[in-house]
Amino acid sequence: MSKTITRRTAVTGLAAAPAALAATQAPAFAAVDPDADLLALCRDWHGANAAFRAYQNPRWASGEDPDAEANRLSEGAWALLRRIADTPARSNAGLIAKAKVARAEVEGDRWGDGDILEQLAISVIDDAASGRAI
Repeated sequence: MSKTITRRTAVTGLAAAPAALAATQAPAFAAVDPDADLLALCRDWHGANAAFRAYQNPRWASGEDPDAEANRLSEGAWALLRRIADTPARSNAGLIAKAKVARAEVEGDRWGDGDILEQLAISVIDDAASGRAI
């Protein structure tokens, strides 16, 4: 059976095409984030760092040396930290996420001997992590 295309069906079909295309393409456009990988690395690092600290902090308090599990957890967090350091931020969200990782690491190392360069670095990290000046 042959189907005749009228002007009305052609115009209706053309009018519907952009909406149909947008419906199929919208998820792909929405999923594109210039810092998606960096944000995932930062989330993973926060989790790995929390696991390491939860495991190791009681041992440090009692004077114990790190054991194999502490070393494994630490190595995992440091591997993520190296990847974060090597991944440039391409958006404000990426910069804020990296600054929050840096701030958490600074707190973990307990900087604070009063050196002006250290104070400046912490101030920059805090400014970036807050997102207020970005």
